[in-house]
Amino acid sequence: MTRGDKLLVLLIMVSAIMSAYVLLCNRSNKDSSHQAVISVEGLVVRTITLSRETPRQDFVINGKVGKTDIEVQGRRIRVRDAHCNNRICVRQGWIDKPGESVICMPGQVVISIEGAAPVDAVTR
Repeated sequence: MTRGDKLLVLLIMVSAIMSAYVLLCNRSNKDSSHQAVISVEGLVVRTITLSRETPRQDFVINGKVGKTDIEVQGRRIRVRDAHCNNRICVRQGWIDKPGESVICMPGQVVISIEGAAPVDAVTR
């Protein structure tokens, strides 16, 4: 085995180890729970833990222009119905990743997910 072959084998091994590390980090982020924070006019009114064990929940938050129906199902949350004209918040659908949010501007209701963000890429 030449020196170049040894270097190639070492490079492949390092690449495989780094790939396994990235996959394990992404898996651990998916298994962890996150927090959904619901605020109205800038004030937090409810915090919900989102995990696989979270039971299905439906509840109503009173926004500035009326009621906002919210649905939680496991690791995801959405605005099911709202009393605003354009209903963009309803059409946005489910969110389930840290950093995502649903905003109802007329009602001033904000749902955001907090937690460790998943790894997009690893560079050296």
